Amino acid sequence: MRLGLIGQSIDDQIDELQRDLEEIKSLQFTSQDSGMLAHLARAQLRDQYGDIVELSGDFTPATTSQIQLPATPSSFQLNTLYADQIFIPKHGKPAVAIPLLKLKATGAGGIHGESELFVSAQWGITMKIYNGSNVQIGSLGINQSLGGLFEQVYHPTYDYAWQTMMVYECSSAFTLSYEFVVRSSDDGSTSSEISGFFQ
Repeated sequence: MRLGLIGQSIDDQIDELQRDLEEIKSLQFTSQDSGMLAHLARAQLRDQYGDIVELSGDFTPATTSQIQLPATPSSFQLNTLYADQIFIPKHGKPAVAIPLLKLKATGAGGIHGESELFVSAQWGITMKIYNGSNVQIGSLGINQSLGGLFEQVYHPTYDYAWQTMMVYECSSAFTLSYEFVVRSSDDGSTSSEISGFFQ
């Protein structure tokens, strides 16, 4: 824990303290006596909205934490997002690594929604999207039948690489905030690139 570093703003110090607190509260893999502690590895580039990611595919190439998603033509025509995710252990040794994903939707007119992680592998992660009157106007899903949740993929440089496929439908454009976290036996950092393919 570092406080009062030259050039570090109060907001940055508060963010760092919150990350430290989340890591302390993180569930451990085994008993506290085993010597194996769990760390929460996050993206080095992030802000108050979430991870700062690189966009490609049908997106205008950019690096942002606020991913602007267009509306879909209908609830039967889904848009697709592919998230390529990497975890880099700090000490470079083999680590236990459990990937986690948090999603949040915001937008004009009070659009809102947050992802829910279900225990059932069949349903994976889902997020219902609501307007300002709390009427559902769309959804985003990651499950076995519509996409892959943390499918391990080959990466020429890194041992810990996954790809997550997400599909969504929504009658209004919205902003997606994305946070990829790895609970691991080693400290480290994550990074993501998101490709969009739209109807």
